Amino acid sequence: MDVADSSRASLAQISMPGRKSLLDLIESVVAQACRSGAKDLSMKEVQAALRRVHGRDVEVASISARVNELVSAGRLVRDKLHMRPCTVTGRNIEPLSAPMVQDRMFY
Repeated sequence: MDVADSSRASLAQISMPGRKSLLDLIESVVAQACRSGAKDLSMKEVQAALRRVHGRDVEVASISARVNELVSAGRLVRDKLHMRPCTVTGRNIEPLSAPMVQDRMFY
């Protein structure tokens, strides 16, 4: 089974409401980590946080697909310029973070 087949199989197992809730969970995990002082997260770190905080064991292929949707929608940012090693795998990754929000014009 290649990557495309496993991604299709993972996607088929998740209903549309399940995909929406997974999108929201991933976004909230990344946002909470950024609010708590983490600069960014890898997808493996997101997977570990989902398991630790929400008790959900989600395949990285499903996380990757949802992350791509979130990045396309502007709800997450992938930093392609500042790669770093993942704390879980040690491999270089393009980290994910919550987009910066301008809350006011002048200080």
